[in-house]
Amino acid sequence: MYHKTPADDWGLGLDLLFLHGSWSGDLERTLRPLFGIDMGIFFSKKRLTGAVRFAAGGQKLAQSLVQNGYEWPEGDPSTLLAGDLEIGYNLYNKDKVRIFPTIGGGFSGIHPPADEEGDTPEYYEFFKFRGWHYQAALHADIKFGTNENNVAGSYHGIRLRVGHRWLNLDKNNPVLSGNMFFVAVGYTIFGQQPQTTF
Repeated sequence: MYHKTPADDWGLGLDLLFLHGSWSGDLERTLRPLFGIDMGIFFSKKRLTGAVRFAAGGQKLAQSLVQNGYEWPEGDPSTLLAGDLEIGYNLYNKDKVRIFPTIGGGFSGIHPPADEEGDTPEYYEFFKFRGWHYQAALHADIKFGTNENNVAGSYHGIRLRVGHRWLNLDKNNPVLSGNMFFVAVGYTIFGQQPQTTF
């Protein structure tokens, strides 16, 4: 005989996802597709969800990029880093599936990868492009581990995250104008908090 722990109306979770990104506008001609990771820590209360997210990935240059008279050559690697704050709302949340959209914003940048050995030319300092961005995403969780021993609402499972990031990286170079469409899939865990009695 099992006793299911009664749940409070809030919980905490995290995810770790494999990330694939494609570009639009001039960025599509400048960068090849991105591969990386997307991770987040999120807080849910009733049907609302807030999250802090971080994404990191790499891609090669599809064409040479010229800045201040210097050239970043075609085929060289580049790195994308992005941090975000998001807020979302559960559209559907049942025993096996959870679906929720989010909107948010953050700060992102593309630059040559860090070189600890110091072999990177000094002029690569000119090729650091940063800016604020907005984004929207849709999340779908396939839930596992929703058995009688867990607090009601707790689960772990597979998360699919699909979204669009409106970038602002072209302030100093027009060939970086454009946006990013991304798909990420991986593992998520969510712990609904138990009710406390005093």
